[in-house]
Amino acid sequence: MTECHLLLSADWSTTPAKRRMAIASRRGDGSYLVGAPEAVGPLDTLLPRIEHRAGPGAAILIGLDHPIGVPLAWARQTGVTAFRPLLTQLGQGSGRGSSR
Repeated sequence: MTECHLLLSADWSTTPAKRRMAIASRRGDGSYLVGAPEAVGPLDTLLPRIEHRAGPGAAILIGLDHPIGVPLAWARQTGVTAFRPLLTQLGQGSGRGSSR
């Protein structure tokens, strides 16, 4: 099994300014040092920044807590009142979530 050199966990808010991540770096004794939470920052540079911190060829594990759902305006327009029941209907051609 590959040992990760860097672990990243991010809270993926719908508002970019609220996206935060915590990074743990592997130390020489095999333990991890966890840094203070910090801003995720620009998405187009996130992976290069993380790779730079980990070092060339280092194994990285990234976990993201993404919000899921549908836009409120669309839900109101189509009569969706709860997200979980909608999941079973998506892609079934009921008009909700199907391609038109």
